[in-house]
Parts: sequence; structure tokens; C-alpha cells
Amino acid sequence: MKKSLALLVLLCAAINAVSENILLNSRLECGTSPMPNGWFFGGYIHGTCLPDGGPDNSPFVIFSAPAEMPVELGSIRQKMLTLVPGEKYRLSCYVRTKDFHAKRADFLIIDDGWSHSFALNGFPENCDWKLFAKEFTLEGHNSREDKADDILKQPFATLLYLENYSGEISFAQPSLEALTEKGMQGSSNGNMMLKQFIKAVPAVPRLNAIPAGTATLPVNWHTSAAATAAVTIDGKPAPAPNFTKGFFQIDISQLQAGQHALTISVTEDGQEVASNAFDFTILAPEPPCAERRLNPLTTELLAQPLQETTSVTFTVPRRTWVYFKLDSTTKPTMTLSGDVNPLLTAESPRPEAQRRLNPGQYTVAFDTPVDGKLFIRTVPILYKYAGIDVTWIPGLAGCDLAFHQKHAFGVFNTIGARGVKEELRPYTASLGLECVDSFCPPSRQPFDQAHIDKFVRQMNSPTGLFAKKSNQWVEFDEYFFSLTNGLLNCALGFEKLENPLGKDLFHWFGGDSPHEPGLHHRILSTFMNAGGGHGYIAFEEYLKTLKTEKEAYINISNTLSGTANRMNDFIPGSNPAFGFIFGNFHQVPILSIAWLPEVNFKYFLDMEFHYLANHPEFTGLGLAGYWGFNYTNEEIARWCCELVRHYVLEGRTDSLAKAYGYTYLLPHLQNNDFENGLEGWRCTGDVKVAHNDLFGARNERRWYCSKYGQHFAVLAGNPDQPATISQTAVELVPGKPYTLEFITADYDDTMADKVNPRYFDIGVTLKDAQIVHEFTYIDERTKGQADFITAKTNYRYYRFIPEKDTVELTFTGSAKAGEKLIMNYVKIAPYFEEK
Repeated sequence: MKKSLALLVLLCAAINAVSENILLNSRLECGTSPMPNGWFFGGYIHGTCLPDGGPDNSPFVIFSAPAEMPVELGSIRQKMLTLVPGEKYRLSCYVRTKDFHAKRADFLIIDDGWSHSFALNGFPENCDWKLFAKEFTLEGHNSREDKADDILKQPFATLLYLENYSGEISFAQPSLEALTEKGMQGSSNGNMMLKQFIKAVPAVPRLNAIPAGTATLPVNWHTSAAATAAVTIDGKPAPAPNFTKGFFQIDISQLQAGQHALTISVTEDGQEVASNAFDFTILAPEPPCAERRLNPLTTELLAQPLQETTSVTFTVPRRTWVYFKLDSTTKPTMTLSGDVNPLLTAESPRPEAQRRLNPGQYTVAFDTPVDGKLFIRTVPILYKYAGIDVTWIPGLAGCDLAFHQKHAFGVFNTIGARGVKEELRPYTASLGLECVDSFCPPSRQPFDQAHIDKFVRQMNSPTGLFAKKSNQWVEFDEYFFSLTNGLLNCALGFEKLENPLGKDLFHWFGGDSPHEPGLHHRILSTFMNAGGGHGYIAFEEYLKTLKTEKEAYINISNTLSGTANRMNDFIPGSNPAFGFIFGNFHQVPILSIAWLPEVNFKYFLDMEFHYLANHPEFTGLGLAGYWGFNYTNEEIARWCCELVRHYVLEGRTDSLAKAYGYTYLLPHLQNNDFENGLEGWRCTGDVKVAHNDLFGARNERRWYCSKYGQHFAVLAGNPDQPATISQTAVELVPGKPYTLEFITADYDDTMADKVNPRYFDIGVTLKDAQIVHEFTYIDERTKGQADFITAKTNYRYYRFIPEKDTVELTFTGSAKAGEKLIMNYVKIAPYFEEK
């Protein structure tokens, strides 16, 4: 009887254990965000999480695409799963479809690196909510000679993966269960194991600068809606806070300006589960100011006509960057009260300047009476990387001091790490510019107290970057929300940062946006409030050109709005403490996000800032800018300066690209990348199209591009009749400048991956056009990262002025017998002329 009872107990325990779902947030709770907590989207076009309407009215995720425009890739996944190889698991989910078609649609378990996968699939074209389930034994494939490939690698992940899909598919209540005792004992979710580091954290971007009139201070608690909290403020009990959407809302409406001390104790089921204590400061009311918002990025403090004016007084409501622009036919010396350096002089290349100012009243003075108009506006931190004399291709770049004086200074206010040499910093400081130095954090190290202690010692060193006088910024490169151990190393270190000089901290974040409740609340709160409220989160949004303007727009929208909404879900009102750094690097064959030669990269770059300037979720955004000037030519560098001036300094909302007549798709050539064979091209001699899977991504360095640049024309050498390939460029404007770019390489080197850098002699002629500039870059890099040690290419660049609206473009192959040269990435685009 005892044995039977014991067996019954074990059986009941096993049944209960089996019912446990390994996944975090299997209900897909999402708050007000389109992404459920603990999960993140992949692909260029994201799904959307809806808070109800699923089975039992649960939340669900929906992916949709019109039949005429299928989406190449969509996914939603959860990482950090520890599973037991050789054990049995059940994977299940509810699915609903409507007119759904896909090349591939799987709900998967994958190991690290996606070397192995276990798929649940077979979703029909149309169905109402239906449960799909499948049981797997986690085993290697045993199909390769190299048995190391059969080893399952931790950690695992689960994801819904869609490829070339259209119609609608909805996904709800995902579940992953271990079906064996060993599997139950050995399986875990790394996201759940982090609870020891979660505490009730203030979800406030600036604890030392809470605006006057703020009614409540939110403190995050994510585990139970039944939790209660006891709060004291300045040693006195405070009213029990309301608990709403994961936050205890603590009433601070009756507090005076100044510093206050708060303690909070969180209780669940009669037990204290968390406590915290912190100080916060309520600011004095902002000084009255006639502030007018021009767009989400810019407000105008003053737009004053000047008539024999010698001084103007204005008010700054809060600490911010302030932009000054003088519209006048004269060039007076213009000074700002409290500043030893003039804003403008007769030698200033442009009548504009910026200063970072505290709240208060200021006076602008002129050394001679002035007629015209003075504009004063608030703008975000405007970040530029790289800085002075930093470039990969000196022959095309705009990077020297003269270029910066003419085009960049006064537009950007913050110059990235290693961008200004020490001997130049007194000069740039006199212009109001702030410099950045780089600190390498333990963001990819295992979580360890020794790493934290070393990090703290380095930050607080009397000879370290936080004690240096010539920099205002220290940047930390880089973080990923999925690399939890490194985030914890840094967060615990930042809690001990002293920061006596009040340096600002620039936190680079790549990859996904915050998604882990509790943990990422603590990370964000700590990073933003580090060093006395000096932290800024910079999201690296290095978006790539896609096939259509609509696809590019959807990607921009999902990425930027999704991140902004997610950030404000985690830290309400956090816009002033984060922002976006866009990529502008386009320099094939070194590093390029301009994946497609048929796309006008200038138009694409315009789309990003145009989006920020026209959507209210970015109101008051703290920073914006570009990374990649060291991989741009002078034209794109100038264009990026003009985009910042147009959308931020001028506060405009209309499209600058459209004002120049630009379109997303360039109309001048067809089949630029030979994806459709030789369609659109006329050939003589031995010309064919060949294929190499890695050519675009590796040889041309189209960054993380696995699907474009794989095809190229091959021109066989012939001393008697060299091969030619030609096309008529159309829709040109006579007398206006254009650029022609293309890539050349050796076919045999490419196919054998032979490193032999040299000039590849494909000739080019343009009938009825004048070539005004030409340049060739021979990629000779043979050391360094693996991408450098590969078959080499040439980058060819021409600037020309057409005499007619069409130009005959002809490429001529080698005259050497047996030499086969290849070309692709053929691009003609209108040239942005210097003003």
C-alpha cells in the first residue's frame, strides 16, 4: 500500500511537472506595446501583438501581408532556454489563418547557431483558432561526416519562423513542455533565472530631474497584480500606491521642489518579496517661455525680426541643446551672455551655432546693429561618427577639418569617439562642440563580481575618462538586451559610478529592444540614471535598403515606432533619455548598408529622419545622428548634414528628397545587379552571368546581406574582340551631374577565393556625356578580420554630366586571353551638388 501510495505521489508530481510551460510569458502579454514581454521580433517587417481576441480572449501575435506583396521574412522568438539533449518535449501553439500562404511556416525549437531544429508546421490556408502540437526527442541529425555537427548546442530558443508569406497568420498561447523526468529536472528558462537581480525599480529616466507638477512616480513590479507595497517618503509613511499595468504609482503631487528619499517594500501573499530605497529630486517650475513645437524633434524659442538690433533676450525652459541661426546680409560678431567664445564672427562659414544651456534667461548681443531675423530653437543631441580625418577612402571622402568647418560644425553638436584629436579639442570646444571618448565595458563577459569590481575601479580612477577634462562624453560600446550577463555586470557597476565632473554616458545598444520585464526595467533605469542622471540609450538602427519603398517604410516604421513604444512601456516618459543613431555607411566593398544599386540611397536616408519628424511618439527625443561617416563619400556626408539641418535645425516635416526630385527607385538603368541574367543589357563577345553565394556579403561587404549581390556579369578576355556589355541610361536631365558606380573583380579569384589584389581592367565609355571626375579604389586589405582575407574587388566611381536625356553606357572587358573579369552593382544616381 505504501509503495502504491508513493507511486501515486510520484505520478501526480510528474503530471504536475509535465504541465509546466518552460516559456516565459506564454500568454504573450504585451501591455501597450506591439511586442510581447520576453519575446522579440526578427525580420524586416514585424508582427503585431494584440492584447485580446485570441483563444479564451488571450493576447495573440498576428503577421499579415497582401497577396500581391509577400513578405520575405518574419519571426518572433524567445531565447535563453536550457533543454536536455536526448529527452522528449512537446511543442504546441494555437494558430489562426486567413488566405495564408508561405514558402515556409514553422514553430521551432532551435539550438545555438541554428545547427539543429525541430519544427511544428502544416498550418492550413484558412482556419479558426486551432491547437497544433508535436512531440520531439532532441537528437542530433547524425547525417554528416563531421560528428561535431551533431552536437546540440546550448542555449536553445523557440520561434515562429515565416518565409515569403502572404495573407494572415495569428499565433497564441505557445507552450514548450518537458515530457521526461530528466528533461523536467534539466530544463530551464534563463529569463526566469534572473529574478534574484530584479527589484522594485523606479521607472523614471531622470531621478534627479523630475519635472515640477509630476503627479506620480512609477515603480516597476512585474510578477503579480495582487502585490501590495508600503512606501515611505522622507521617513514618513505615504498612501498605499495604486498598482496599474506593472507599476506602483506613488503619489508625489504634494511634494515640494528639492530632494526626497523614498523606500518601498513589496509584499505578495503576506511575504516581502522585494524592497528598495532611492533618492529623487523634483525640479523647480520651468521659467515661462514662448516655446513653439515645430516637429517632434525641434521647438522654437524665438523667431525675431531684427531692425538695427544690438541685443535680444530669450528664455531656455530646461537643460537642452540650443540652435542659433542669424538670417542677415551682414556678418556681425554675435555673443551669448555667460559664454567667453562668440557664437558667430565674420569668419564663420555659416551663420549658425549651437550651445548646450541650462534653464534660465540669456541675452544674444551683436557688436554692430543688425537687420534681419534671429532664430533660436531647441534640438536633441546630434551625434556624428566618425570625426575629423577619419576615413577608409581618402580619395572620395569628406572628412578633413575644412570639410567639417564648412558642412558639419553647427549641424552636429557631439563628435564621436576618436573623432577629435586632443590638440584640436580647445578649438572645437570654442565652437560649443562636445567630444566623446570610448570605454570598453564588460558587456560580453560572464557575470562575475571580479568583472564588476574592475569596471568600477576603471570608471572611478583619478586618471580615467571620467576624470578627463577634454571630453564631456564617455561612450560604452556595445550592449545587447539578449546578453544578460554583460548587462548585469555593467548595471551593478554603474550603481557605484561617482562621476564628479558630471560626464554624460552614451550607451550603445544593438539588436532588439527591451523585452524582459523586471530585468530590463532595472537595466534601463540604471543606465539612464547612471552618474547622477547622465545616461543616454543610443539604438544602433543600421537599416538597409530593400526592394520597394513600401517595404523600406514598413521596416523603418516597425523598427523606430516599435522601439519608441517599447521604451515608453518600460520607462514611461523616457524619450529625452534615448534616441536613434542611423547608419549612413554605403562604401562597397568596405562596408555598406546600401544593399541594392537600384535604390537611391539619399532618398532612403531621407525616409528615416522624415519618419522621426512626422510621428508624435518621438516628441522630445533625446538624441539622433549617424554612424558611418568614415565609410561615406563626400556627397553622402554632405547630404546627411543637410538632412539634419532640414528636419532638426529647421524643424521641417516635408521631404527633402522629394524637394530635389529624388525617387526611391532609380529609373536610369534596369537589372543593375544581373539578378535577371542579361535582361536589359546588350552584349558582344563572350559574356555570361554567373553566381557566387558569398560575393555580395563577403567580397563586396554588403553588410549582413545573404541574398543580394550573388550574381554578376562575366566578361571573357579576348585580344581580338574584347567582350562588351552596354545599356542606355534613361530619364537623365541634361546639364545636371550624376554618378556612376560599379564593382569589378576577377572571376577565377572569386570562385577560388584567392587573395590577389590588383586593378581589374574593365573599361567604361559614356556616349553624349562629359566625365568630370573618376576614381578607383583597389581593395588591398589582406590582414585583419576574416572578411578582409578574401578575393579582392575594385570599386569604380565616375561623376558625369549628360548632354542628352539618354546616355549610352558601355563596359569593355579585358584584352588578355583567358582573363575573365566580373562586374555588378552598376548604379547611376543624381549627384547632390554642393551649395
